[in-house]
Amino acid sequence: MAGELVTDSLHELSRGARKLWARIREGVADPACFYRKELHDLTGLDTATLKDYLHELVELEYIEGGFEAKAYRTRYRLLVDREEPGPAPLVSPEELERRLTCLV
Repeated sequence: MAGELVTDSLHELSRGARKLWARIREGVADPACFYRKELHDLTGLDTATLKDYLHELVELEYIEGGFEAKAYRTRYRLLVDREEPGPAPLVSPEELERRLTCLV
């Protein structure tokens, strides 16, 4: 549990934005061109929450959003396609002691 808390606190994205980013990477038909409606259908998130997470992903440059004047909607595209490694997990006191005794 502590490892999960550390991971959450050290990642630049909120937990919800990370989950949305994962769903985008796994589930959109075309990562180069998708819309909020597709994400709403994919995730079931309400519009306000989805907009907040999308804003976070755009601000931190995980995705790019551009307004389509003709269709009056925003088209998004995935910029970061890889899963970034999380922080190293916490080790138990026993594991730490084992590692230290191996060094001596």
